[in-house]
Amino acid sequence: MVAATRTRLGEDETEASPDLFVRGTVSADGEAFVVTFLVKDATGAEVGERELRVKGHECRAIEEPAALVLATMISVVRPSSFEPAPVGPPEPSAAVEATSTALPPPPPSPRRPPPGPARAALAADAEPTLPSLRALGAVGVASVGILPQAGGGVGLRTSYWLRSRFLVALEMSFEAGASVRAGRGVVAFQLLSTTAMAGVTMLRAAKVELVPVLALRGGILRTAPSGFQLVKAAARPMALAGGGVLVRAPLAPRVHFEILPQAEVALVRDVFEATEGRRTFRLHQSSLLGARLTVGISYEFP
Repeated sequence: MVAATRTRLGEDETEASPDLFVRGTVSADGEAFVVTFLVKDATGAEVGERELRVKGHECRAIEEPAALVLATMISVVRPSSFEPAPVGPPEPSAAVEATSTALPPPPPSPRRPPPGPARAALAADAEPTLPSLRALGAVGVASVGILPQAGGGVGLRTSYWLRSRFLVALEMSFEAGASVRAGRGVVAFQLLSTTAMAGVTMLRAAKVELVPVLALRGGILRTAPSGFQLVKAAARPMALAGGGVLVRAPLAPRVHFEILPQAEVALVRDVFEATEGRRTFRLHQSSLLGARLTVGISYEFP
């Protein structure tokens, strides 16, 4: 049996220290033989056990079936540095039947861990992909520094959330400022602007979400004079750049309360004057630095 096993493994006898130890037993059971193998590694730990039942009346009948099973066990559990020869099928004359008490296949040698768990760990660490969302919101606007005294108005904001994290938004708003008296007349100021924003979510919790944003705003600042004979309405371009933090809180499924405080720098800020007769009135010039606050509600589309 040992010689037949070495032949199937393609090995010769050697005086080198063994890496596996096999304990085998053979017993007669009526018209068959029962063969069991217990395999241990060099440390004495059990690495495999098998039992097979071979029909026959002579001991020679177990040689080839037992050698096949033993060679298979050794090929599976021996260290990976060995390259065993392919194990062939048993002789056609050998009659072997599977036993119901056969144990499950032995575990891989601890010196040859499978790569599967490492790949599974990498997959577990991967962040799940979040859906992209579109939202539409209505906002109220308040500002200081851009319009005379303070400005207030309304606006609409459309937002796109890439993977629910990266924000790209476009906002259109209308603001009106305080009227400025000049001589016998007054001049009202109005600002129609469009703001492009981009940001990334830095904090997301159950009840709040913080999104730092950068914004670039452009628009038309126009005057609406009254009480003058010669002063007419004027319109001048405006450009502002700023940044802030968008704070979002859920109110209902797909509905969020949003508040966005911003600081702005005026890139283009003209001087508005009115001339009546021989008198020239300086009406307004936007401050270099301004502040803006928008408060509103947005709805996320599925």
